[in-house]
Amino acid sequence: MTAAFEVADAVASVYDLIDGHIDGNIDEIKAYAAAFDAMSSNLATVYAELTSINVAVPKVWTGVAAADAVAALTATEQLLDDGRAVMSEAAVRIESYAQALPGMHDDLAASQRQFHKGWHEITSGLAQSIVDELLPWTHGGDLVNAIENMVSGLDGASRVYARWAGAVDTLDHAFADVAGQARAQAAADGGLDSFTSVRLANTALDPYGVAIDDGILSTAQLTRVGVGLASLTPAERATMDALLANAHSDVERAYLLKALIAGHSVAEVSAFDQAIHQHTDDWLRTHLNLIDPNNVGPAKLDSQAIRQQNETTCGSMSIILTRATNDPVYALSLSGDSRGRLLTDMLAIEEQRVHDETNTIWPQALGTTPWGVTDVLNSNRGEIGTTYDWHLVDDTDAGSVGPALTNAVSAVDAGYPVPVLIGDAIPRHYVLLIGHDDGMLTFYNPSGAIEQISEANFLDGDVSALGYQHIQAVITPK
Repeated sequence: MTAAFEVADAVASVYDLIDGHIDGNIDEIKAYAAAFDAMSSNLATVYAELTSINVAVPKVWTGVAAADAVAALTATEQLLDDGRAVMSEAAVRIESYAQALPGMHDDLAASQRQFHKGWHEITSGLAQSIVDELLPWTHGGDLVNAIENMVSGLDGASRVYARWAGAVDTLDHAFADVAGQARAQAAADGGLDSFTSVRLANTALDPYGVAIDDGILSTAQLTRVGVGLASLTPAERATMDALLANAHSDVERAYLLKALIAGHSVAEVSAFDQAIHQHTDDWLRTHLNLIDPNNVGPAKLDSQAIRQQNETTCGSMSIILTRATNDPVYALSLSGDSRGRLLTDMLAIEEQRVHDETNTIWPQALGTTPWGVTDVLNSNRGEIGTTYDWHLVDDTDAGSVGPALTNAVSAVDAGYPVPVLIGDAIPRHYVLLIGHDDGMLTFYNPSGAIEQISEANFLDGDVSALGYQHIQAVITPK
């Protein structure tokens, strides 16, 4: 009797959890999928029309104005083409979610019925035992059968909820991708005019426009540009406008604005421009970012390896590259040393400085803790544009893996690098998530390479392609 009452009390604590429901109007969700698909088709049509206009402009218009018009049209074409692809992918994912809902509804209802049957058997058996003068409930194993029904129902319901969580994660990825491609809108929301927004949004690390979501200014940074300019005094704004007007390309302009929103004064931006103005766009792209997510393979700059200098500084290198991808002035301090020192020498000096900063108490021989990485990133939040928080990940627990890793992918979609701690039985190595495109995630591995793994494997907690089996922690924006 005591055991039976204890079981009943324990089951009561989870009764409300299993009695939930899965939201979602299937017809409305399918309508959203159709709307995204229609938008993809409309963007394809507009893209074709713009291409025709772009070809005709130089025939009827010449000079600087024509060149600007062609540049804006070309930028718009590329943004439309990228948007068409991501809208189409979102439509597929939303439709897939709608098709999965009926089966999840039915499976959850069946599991709930089985659970409720066991619950009814236990409560009825207890009541009968009390009526029978508190005799033990021993009717041919009825108690065991009732418990088995509840356990089976609970297990089935938990599996349905896990499927639902996975489907919702898939939708989250789709919408994060759409938001990540709304680059021109992000700039316009920040206060820039439409012409400038389009030009900046399409200024990318890839000069040929093949890669997606590799802008010199990330979506998050584009949002901050207008605010940064608006905060300047009239004199500062006049100086900044002159720097932008005298820049030889949109690439140079993008890096000037990137320096401004990283927290540098207009005077510092002006000095930065004097250091970079004579260089080509290709030089700017390589020396002011250090790494390019499009170039899978050995991470090098001017034939020098961009890698950790000893086996305990992978966390330090992840911090350095996070800062370098957000602050071109900082990147230049490493790649363009005025004393003629090699990049590898500069990285070694900076790496040790950062390691000292992260390991004030923790022994350096044991590497860097997630909280140590987080603290140093947050001390540089002005240039990065956000604060970070660390999250331990137990890849045997779907409830731990799902939210943390989904947040990591969403963060990189917005343009924030994400340090990821990986290992086997214990934490071993940091890698830096720096890109997301077409179902693949791109990492900078401080051992000296740009590497990719599938998004699906990462979200399952499998990073064996990066050298270790498990994800131990992620450090994501708050």
